[in-house]
Formats: sequence, structure tokens, C-alpha cells
Amino acid sequence: WRPSGSMTYGRWYPSLVTLPGGNLFVASGVTKLMKPIYRDKPADESGDNVRQTETYDLDAGTWSDNGPTAERSLPLFPRLHLLPNGKVYYGAAGQSFNPMGQSYNEALWNIAATYDPASKSWTDLGVPGIGTTVEPGFRGSTFQQMLPLKAPYDKASFLSAGGVLGMSPGSWIPTRSTRIDQVTINGDGTESLESFAAGPLNRPRWYSSAVTLPTGQVFAFSGADIDEVVTPGSESPIRQVEMFTPNPEGTGGTWTDVAVASRKRTYHNSATLLPDGSIL
Repeated sequence: WRPSGSMTYGRWYPSLVTLPGGNLFVASGVTKLMKPIYRDKPADESGDNVRQTETYDLDAGTWSDNGPTAERSLPLFPRLHLLPNGKVYYGAAGQSFNPMGQSYNEALWNIAATYDPASKSWTDLGVPGIGTTVEPGFRGSTFQQMLPLKAPYDKASFLSAGGVLGMSPGSWIPTRSTRIDQVTINGDGTESLESFAAGPLNRPRWYSSAVTLPTGQVFAFSGADIDEVVTPGSESPIRQVEMFTPNPEGTGGTWTDVAVASRKRTYHNSATLLPDGSIL
């Protein structure tokens, strides 16, 4: 082991994305969970998550601030994804942490957006879910899985299910609703967003983990029946695993119960696809 470069900003609960060249993009997090008011910089870090983003240079081993155009108010642990065109997509989802995960400008978390590493700037795509039968806007403590890409790779679809509604601190009771947000890469280099309602989960889930199989099916694991962070110890773990089968168009689908997990896993559970097709 050897030390590498330090970030400019301390970050608790950030998200990282590996960019096409191997460099790393980091966004959000909070420097102090109990957000103070800084008299010398009241409009910079007071009452807010870390708005500044940084990029790690894999060859040099150093982090660099991406500058003012790359700043954005994001939730803790924002759901970020790499798009086929090399941009980073924020899907209006993140962690609803109670009670200090909130920011004074958290209404902006409802807006999905893309980050362009070349121009180091964000572009708003609108509020996902508007015009569908599912709840629009930000969803907390949910998973967000990219469905398998298909040629000519001009569309990327993201499945969100369960979680709690509303910005931090969010609601106490999770939802069953399922939404697919589809990002289209247009010929002029811009992106557009469209949302679709899919069949609901068989049970509400807070903080589940999901895994996408090469078949396009998605498994949802673990979680709890209420927001465990609000009232620790009062939740009931969910051991029943569910499987989502998308329709051929990738704009809907249904959930079915499959196996029952042998262990109870609620907050901070994870699941990973292994090379042989099994799931750890």
C-alpha cells in the first residue's frame, strides 16, 4: 500500500463514477454531518452538502477541483451512472439520512441531470416521473439499476423501485412503486429524459440492493419495511427476494417473488453479480 493524493474536500457519503479513461469522478458528501454556519463563508458550505466535484487522475494519483460550473447541490450518496456517451447521469435519487442529511437547497434534488467531463458542466433534464402514474421527483434510500444496453447505444434505462418519497428527511414508510427513467442521447449531442411506470413491488422496501443479470432481469434483495434510520430497531427486515422482468421495450415490467434470503440485512446491505452468473 502507498498513499495517494487527498481530495480537496472531506466527504462523508459521496458517490464515485469511473469515467471512460479510467479517471474517477466524485460528487456530494458532507464535510460535517451536523452542518454548522460558517461566518467566513455563509453561502459556501453552511447548511449544505459538498457542492464541489472533483476528478482523480489515475496516472498522476491526484485529485483536482472541477471548478464552479461543475458544482451542484446533490443528496448524500447520489445515484450516479456512466452513460454510453461518457457523460454522468444523476437520476434524482440518493440517501435520505435523518436528521442531518438535508440541505437548504434540497428542492433541486428533484431534477435529473447530466455532467459532461469535457466541459465540466451540468445540464438539467427535468423532473423524472412527471406524466406517469408513479410519484415524480426525488426518491430516497432506493436502488437505481441500469438495464442492459442495446445497439445502437443511444438509450439508457434506469430502474428505481421502493425507497421513500421526498427529500431528506423523507417519509418513514417506503413505497412499492417502480419507475423506469430512460435517457436518450440525441444526434446533436444533447440528452433527453422520459419516464415510465412499471408494475409495483410485491411489498414496500426501504434500502434494498439490486443486481441486473445479463438477461435484463433485476433482483431486489434485503431492506426493511420502514426507514430504520428514523427509528433504529423498530424495522422488520425483508428476506423475500423479488425479480423484475422488463417488457421487450424496456419501458415496463413486473415483479415476482423468488428465493428467501437466509440472513436479515437491512441498512447497508449489498449484492454483486459474479462472473459465473451467481449473485453474492
